[in-house]
Amino acid sequence: MLLTLLLLPLAAVLLLCLAPLPGPWPRRVAVFAPAVQLLMLLWLAGHPVPEFRQAWLPQLGLELHLGLDGLSLPLAGLTSLLSFMAVFATPISQPRRRFFYAMVLATNVGLIGAFLACNGLLFVLAYEITLIPTTLLVAVWGGERRATAAIRYLMY
Repeated sequence: MLLTLLLLPLAAVLLLCLAPLPGPWPRRVAVFAPAVQLLMLLWLAGHPVPEFRQAWLPQLGLELHLGLDGLSLPLAGLTSLLSFMAVFATPISQPRRRFFYAMVLATNVGLIGAFLACNGLLFVLAYEITLIPTTLLVAVWGGERRATAAIRYLMY
């Protein structure tokens, strides 16, 4: 279940980037992923959640270790809710909206990964994943001095 929380928006990003979706389908795909993710988190709030462990780099003793606790559950829920609201509130006339939806969902993947991470390396990797899509969001849809803001954001 925890791995599904990560793979669902990732699949939506790949679908938005690679599949020729006509008409309203990009928006539907982009709204569906965080909505289902939020419903899964609401369901998980009332049930005990087992941890997910999978060997990642056994030579180095690293594993993919995901978990959900009392602190990460509301943060993951807020991330899903904000992703849903960002996609849902986007006007239909938004330029490059498929790319916008993909970057919002890619940010979602990184943040949910950081909140579910149970080891330091996985947390840092997931958090660093968010830098690329958020920098692109600032660079493409930012304000007047968006290029400068994006470079400064990435540098800091």
